[in-house]
Amino acid sequence: MKGQIFSIDLLLSVSVFLGVMTVGILVLDDVVTSQTRFNDQYQLQQRATQIADLFVRTNGYPTNWNSSSVEVIGFAKQSHVMNMSKFYQFDELMETGDAAAILQIHPWNIFMDVQQDGEDVVLGDAAGADGTGRPPVAYIAEESDAFSDVTVLHALNGSDVTWDLYWPSENNRDQLDDLTARHIYNMTNDGPTLTDMMLANISSGSYDTVIAEDINLDSSDLTNEDALVSHVEEGGTMIHSEDKPVLIENLFGLDAAGGEDETGEVVATSPLLNQSLAVGDIIEFDDAQMTFQNVSERFINDTDEPYGCLACRWSVGEGDLYYLADTFGTNGDTMSFTDGSVGIDLGLELTFGQEPGEEALDIAVSRRSVLLDINGSIERGEMRVMLWR
Repeated sequence: MKGQIFSIDLLLSVSVFLGVMTVGILVLDDVVTSQTRFNDQYQLQQRATQIADLFVRTNGYPTNWNSSSVEVIGFAKQSHVMNMSKFYQFDELMETGDAAAILQIHPWNIFMDVQQDGEDVVLGDAAGADGTGRPPVAYIAEESDAFSDVTVLHALNGSDVTWDLYWPSENNRDQLDDLTARHIYNMTNDGPTLTDMMLANISSGSYDTVIAEDINLDSSDLTNEDALVSHVEEGGTMIHSEDKPVLIENLFGLDAAGGEDETGEVVATSPLLNQSLAVGDIIEFDDAQMTFQNVSERFINDTDEPYGCLACRWSVGEGDLYYLADTFGTNGDTMSFTDGSVGIDLGLELTFGQEPGEEALDIAVSRRSVLLDINGSIERGEMRVMLWR
């Protein structure tokens, strides 16, 4: 009887001991997990703070970095005063995924925005209303013996616009590497080979804006002509200038009327046009080959009946098609080259990456006050850097 009682007491003692041990292990495991989470959150917050300080206190490396040359990301011209052009380069880094690698934040995600009064800052007009299009730009140039004769090329080369050059000439090959173009495609002729190369890149979504200068091609010469139509219909922009616009006639079903060495009158201002031009100005085009009648918006009309359009815009689906008879007239440039923009709107909403949702496990936020140069006015704003997973 005593042995049986002893056995029961022993069993109860062991059970209690095991229960206490189990609870202890569970509590210890919870403490370790909590400590690990605390350490992870601490590291996450520390890294977010470091990145925010890097962004607003340094100009990065090299000093004038772009999306191709950057080693260290920083936006400051001086402490907390932002270099606005670098946001465009950072946007490219975020789109390609290179920003995370440069910042060494794996396995975390990053979100960054710049706000004023709780609203995200927009540089330019993100809807494109203040420009003919947005970067990246594909520019297929006219064939020329000298770069100095290609005004659009010089304008793009001196701008902050991200652009690719399609150069249809054997001339000036030794100077191509000195251009700021992201990519340079060079063929020995200006036939469909080079244009088809551009269309292949357009179809892969590489561009927002296409500038085609002096392309005298019929759509039947191309193997992927639908790419250009789809590009515009889906929200892109195309600007056609110089030479006979056979290509856009065929692709977009436009009716052009012949004309040569036309005199035009400015009937409306546009980012496409030289910003010094005013309504009523008379322009003597060097070589105006075609005019159009049925358009969405007119900027320059022929001064003779039937008053065809020499600079105009069509709404095509979600995008825009522009025609400019010639980029040059006897009284100077007709196209906008203000700040080298070629009428390209650099509109950009200063929000980068995916903001964390409800599924995010850990979130670290670091805020910094910044000064922004918006349309020549220095204004206060707030930068938020968020790391999460």
